[in-house]
Amino acid sequence: MILGIFAVMAVGLIFWLNKLERKSDQITIGAMMQLTGNGAIYGNDMKRGIDLAYNESDIKERITLVYEDDAGDTRKSIDAFNSFIARNIDIVIGGTTSNVANGILPIANRNKVLVLSPKATDPKLSVPDDYFFRIWPTDDVDGMVSAQFITDDLNLKRVAVFYPNVDYGVGIRNVFVDHLKSKNVQIVFDSNFANGATDFRTQILQIKEAEPDVLFLPAYFVEAVIILKQLNELNCDFYIAGISTFYEKEIINSSGKLKEKVFFTYPLDSLSSQNPATIQFVEKYKSYYNELPNAFIAHGYDSFKVLEQNIKQLLENKQMVTSENLKEAFENMEIFHGVTGDFRFDINGDVTKDLQIIWLRDI
Repeated sequence: MILGIFAVMAVGLIFWLNKLERKSDQITIGAMMQLTGNGAIYGNDMKRGIDLAYNESDIKERITLVYEDDAGDTRKSIDAFNSFIARNIDIVIGGTTSNVANGILPIANRNKVLVLSPKATDPKLSVPDDYFFRIWPTDDVDGMVSAQFITDDLNLKRVAVFYPNVDYGVGIRNVFVDHLKSKNVQIVFDSNFANGATDFRTQILQIKEAEPDVLFLPAYFVEAVIILKQLNELNCDFYIAGISTFYEKEIINSSGKLKEKVFFTYPLDSLSSQNPATIQFVEKYKSYYNELPNAFIAHGYDSFKVLEQNIKQLLENKQMVTSENLKEAFENMEIFHGVTGDFRFDINGDVTKDLQIIWLRDI
């Protein structure tokens, strides 16, 4: 009887040790982004970039990718993030929108889960010594570039601001407006719109009556398409200052006669022919999909690549691949040569990248 108990215990111990060994050998990365809903176009683009990077990885047999759809919703994202924690996943590519990132960040820090965001831009996420890192410039950079171009390059004096009432929209609006006030530019209209709205004619008529020189419109793709169509329908004739979400064919098709007056900010090196890594990435992507990659695809790609590089370094140094070790690796990382440009993380987990102004008429 006693021998039988010891035999069962021995088998159990061997099974547990084998399971532990397999767990230490296999690295699981959670990937959480908006795959459904209004922002799904961006989430699926980032997923495509991540998948491309994963498929070409020379250590992919060591890595398991687990996807969750946060639908761009704070509550759903928290549920999805908690499901990662329940599965002992402590490395996550996610928090791709500012509201989602703000929702999951306290949980990530409490549970020591490393979060690498390809896109969230809210300045409030810039906190030293936490578990959140991102590879897209913050609204402090984006809003400032737009504002400076309007005041310094175009020398426009009357500005309307129309932004989505979400963390991202409020954050970039604040940076943009603060700069305009420092330049004594007149803000003739300043209002937000609800996420998912479809009729903006009342606000557009108010904007038109205010007679702005330019409308700052940091809108996501779905709303931007509708707003541009309705601006055309109501015969508006002023500049439109957009954001990186404007780099889409449907935006071009919706711009109508305003096409000559629409410009937007975009990550400088995402599609730059001057960056050897980018040239190779663009050609590779075109061979797979017969189209040019956009900044969201490229940032998804770099998110996996920068993780992969640091994971390899840990493995070479005989260190466990844990969130805490990756956090330390990110904090001490040398320049990473990505397809979206060269970057490293600062004390807040942010990157500093140049943005350029692109005119819609030129793409």
